Amino acid sequence: MTLLFAGYFPKRIVRRDPWLAAPHVDEIWSVSECMSKGPPGWIDRWRHNDFWLFDSVDLAESVVPEGERSNYRVLGYRVWNHVFDAGRSVPLLDTRAPKRLPEPEAGLRVRRVGFDAVSRSYDAFDHSPLSCNAAAVTFPSNENCLFRTLDDALVGAERFSHGTWEPGTYWVVEVLDIESTCGDSGFGPKPE
Repeated sequence: MTLLFAGYFPKRIVRRDPWLAAPHVDEIWSVSECMSKGPPGWIDRWRHNDFWLFDSVDLAESVVPEGERSNYRVLGYRVWNHVFDAGRSVPLLDTRAPKRLPEPEAGLRVRRVGFDAVSRSYDAFDHSPLSCNAAAVTFPSNENCLFRTLDDALVGAERFSHGTWEPGTYWVVEVLDIESTCGDSGFGPKPE
């Protein structure tokens, strides 16, 4: 299983709203901006890459208003090299996926938060059924409203791609919390 680095994104992580009847979930770390949003107007700055993410932590932070930076966390995303379309696994390069991939920055310490299965439309990530449609109630998920394992995310993405949760092609995305700078790159070996 190959995961490809796609970029960084600043998110304002929110607590679980009571309507999401999944008491094991504390916060929403989904790739979708439906609940945990990026900074207002980030897209209008046109600093994002072809994944609608940012190539560096500095670029991601640059779209957050100066006085608001303490309210945001910069996340890193790696995408699986296939997508699910109507239940079929399709190689990423056979889709309208961006052809240029950024390189992860060296010297960052990262922590894997989990995996998401997220739809994508108009070249941007769209909906994460675990949080957007309360699928965290029926699918295995962690306290961050993400799948715990890559295998669980693959099963979820395949099922979501049939269109009964949110329509669209589904991407499996590893969500990484960028903790701090240090001497060694935290991106290490890719999970099998």
